[in-house]
Amino acid sequence: QELLTTFGDTLGEVALVPKVGGIFAIYVEGDLVFDRKTEGRFPEMKEVKQLVRNKIAPDMKLGHSDSSVKSQTAVAVKTEETEENSCPNV
Repeated sequence: QELLTTFGDTLGEVALVPKVGGIFAIYVEGDLVFDRKTEGRFPEMKEVKQLVRNKIAPDMKLGHSDSSVKSQTAVAVKTEETEENSCPNV
């Protein structure tokens, strides 16, 4: 919900994809931008916003979410320009 509120019509879709084995990965337009296993932690919401913004609207200001981040179910994000599935194996 927070991603849809922040990015409005820029996002075409936000999807949670159930997986097993403790997987938590964030894909934006098919590109992996965060992986819990690699990072060893879960992302903070402001970090998720920054990662999504950096891929779909790099010049967009996020206000308080632009400050540095102390820390960071698969999340797939698809913009209106992207028609294909954003999250592999969905």
